[in-house]
Order: sequence, then C-alpha cells, then structure tokens
Amino acid sequence: MTSPKTCHEFALGLLILGIVLLMATPSLPASPLDDGPVQLARARVEAPPQVSTADDPATVTAPPPPVADPTETAFLEADDDEANRDEAEALTEATEGSHATERFVVSELRDDVNDWLAQLERLRGMVARRELVGATDLYLALRGRIAAYPALSTRLRPPLDELKGGLELALANEIDYGCQQILQRRANRSHPAQIIASMWWTKSWIDALARLTSDQPSPWVGYGRRTIGAVLTNEIRYGMNRLRAKAREGAPAASRQVSAAWTRQWLKASRRLGLGPTAAALDKMEKELAAIVAAAPVPPAAPPTGSTSRPPASTASSNRGRGLWQNPCPAGRPSPYAGDDGCDFHAPRGTPVYCARDGVIVYNDPRGHSRQETPNDDTGAIRIVHADGKHSWYAHLSARNTALKPGMPVKAGTMIGRVGRANGVDHLHFSIFFTAGGDAGGFMDPFAIAAMFR
Repeated sequence: MTSPKTCHEFALGLLILGIVLLMATPSLPASPLDDGPVQLARARVEAPPQVSTADDPATVTAPPPPVADPTETAFLEADDDEANRDEAEALTEATEGSHATERFVVSELRDDVNDWLAQLERLRGMVARRELVGATDLYLALRGRIAAYPALSTRLRPPLDELKGGLELALANEIDYGCQQILQRRANRSHPAQIIASMWWTKSWIDALARLTSDQPSPWVGYGRRTIGAVLTNEIRYGMNRLRAKAREGAPAASRQVSAAWTRQWLKASRRLGLGPTAAALDKMEKELAAIVAAAPVPPAAPPTGSTSRPPASTASSNRGRGLWQNPCPAGRPSPYAGDDGCDFHAPRGTPVYCARDGVIVYNDPRGHSRQETPNDDTGAIRIVHADGKHSWYAHLSARNTALKPGMPVKAGTMIGRVGRANGVDHLHFSIFFTAGGDAGGFMDPFAIAAMFR
C-alpha cells in the first residue's frame, strides 16, 4: 500500500514535468472559439498583418507596437460601453422630453384656439341679443389674446374685425335712440328721474363705443356726450333761475325747498355722469342753492291803512280766496310734480276748459303745443295775456273755441276749449308765466297752482 507521502511526491513531479513541456512548446494564437471579451479583444488587436514573403522587406509595414495588458484593455472597453449606454439613455430621455414638451405646447395651443373660437361664437350671440356693453368687453379681451399668436392672427382677426363693424353700428344706433329719447322726454316735461335714467343707459353705450374705437374715436361718442351735457346744463340753469326768482319774490320756504330738490337731482346727475357744467361750476351752484333755501322769506307788504275794498261777492265766491285766478277745469283733479312748468288737471277727454282770468288772446293754435308728444296726442293750445303782464297757457286741448281770435279780449269763466289727451293720459296742462318769455321768464310753481284750486 502506497503511503500518502509517496503520492504527494508523485503529483509534484507530474506538475513540474507539465511546466517544462509547456515552456518548450511554441505559443499558438488564441482560438476564436474562446469565450469572453478579454480573449476576443486580444485576438483582434494582437493579430499581425498578413505579410507575403515575396514582398520587398523595405515595403513591409511594421507590425503594431506591443499591446497593453489584455485585462486592462478589457476594463477600458467595458468602461467605454457603459459610457455609451449612459449617453444613449440621456439622449433618449432628452429626445422623449423634447417630444413631450412639443406635444404639450401643441395641445395647449389647440385648446386655447378652440376656446377663442367658442368665445367668438358667444360674442356673435351677444351682439344679436343686443347685449352691447358686455359684447364690447368680450371683443376687447379676444383682441388682446390674438397678440399671443402672431402666426394665427391672419386667420383669427378677419372674423373678429367683421363683428367689430356690426358692434360699432349697433352701439351708434343705440346712442342715437337714447339721445332722441332724452330730448323727447324733456320736451314732454317728463319726470327728471325718467330723463336721468335714459341718460345713464345712453352713457353706458357711449362709454362702450369709446372703448371699442379708442384707436379712431367714433363721431357718435362726441354727439352723445354733447347732447347729454347740453340737457343737463339747461335743466340746471333753469332750476337755478327759478330758485333766484323765488328768492327775489320772497317765496315761502316750502316752495323754495321743492324747487331746490328738483334742481339737486340735475346737479347730482351731472356730477355722477361727468357731463354738463364743470365740477367747479357745480360746487358754486350747490352753495348758492343751499343759501337760497336757508334764507328767510321776505314778509309780504302790508295792505294800505283804512282800506276796506273787497272783491264783489260773486267773484269772491268763485275764487274762494284764490285772488284773481279761477279754476280753469273745475271738474278736473290738480296733479302737480316737481320740475314741471305748470300743473296738470286730470279729467276725461272733452271736459270743458275755462279762461282763468280776464285777458287778451295771444294765440289760439291747433298745434300750439311745442310738439306732438306721442301718436294721436291732442296738441291744441291757447295763450292769454293779463293786465299785470302774466300769461296763462292751456295745452293739450282736444277742441278750441275758434271764435276767439288773437287780440280779442276774453273774460274769466269763458269756455275756451276741452280737455285732450297726451302721453296716454287725459288731462289739461295749465301754466302761469310771469312774462311773455315762457319758461325762461319764470313761472308759478305747479304746487302753488294746485294749492289755489284744491
């Protein structure tokens, strides 16, 4: 039996013999079947160029210099592969990110343009429904959004410009209508609240058109502002003149307060609308108005001492303490309102109308009223001048006593016509003017007239 020591010695001998044989054997090129990147790399790099023995040694290309350690080459190639992979991944991510951003931008642009087109259709509907102030604001917003897309403006602007033309025309028509309504209501002596309401509506259209045509202002803007400003200025001047006249005549405080309240409406409207008199002029008139209202009334002159004269019994009975004036429409109901130049007497159409005081006919005119107010209105009017220079005016007459000619005297109580219809209401309009100048010369307060005949 062989000992372990003998086996070890035998193995060691075989190992030494193998090493000797290996060193004596010539080295062969690596087999291309060897696995691993190290062997493949060594086969590629260390393979010498094929040299023919027939070639001239001088022309033979020298073999490449010795190659570095194969293990080191393998590590370098592995590092290059990893760097390439990182670069490729980074490039892929950048490309995908660029495409995603582009897709997002295109999607956002498409959504924005679609919304713009939807708003354009909404604008068309607003113009058709005559929602002109809101339509103007929407138009300006859409026009501002076009600036964000210069490339699309050539396609988006034409339909918007077309709507602008229609919107501008509609606003001009509304301004014209509003101004005519203001003038009509003023001629009809409508309540100031109605006239001022028309001014506010018209002013909103004027402001909208001014914004719409800011680059080239429309002439309708100036027309509307001038019209409203003129009416405000005239009404304020008229009210102030009435107040000054009452102050001179020593009118009662209640009468002055009524006129002051009427005038304040116009002062306030002018200040808020920004049209009519300047702010400095308004301040001055408001101070004057307050002073007139606060002033103490002038006491009436005392009758002469020992005077016992009194009107005849028949006259005293008919006037019932009204002085020289008789009721022009006894069957009617007095209905005054602040701002009117006379008092309305409500009575059925055809009710008799009488001369309120002795005088002389100034005119007896089928169209003596300033203008026909509404279709089928009665416009007959008679004007009479009295001994003290005052004038009485009877308007909206459906029939007149045609026997009364200008220059003819007429007695109080004479039937001069019949009640007519105006503004959809049957009534007589009765005024007492202080001079031949009509409103400009001053007139008796409508509440004072009503008080005489109640």
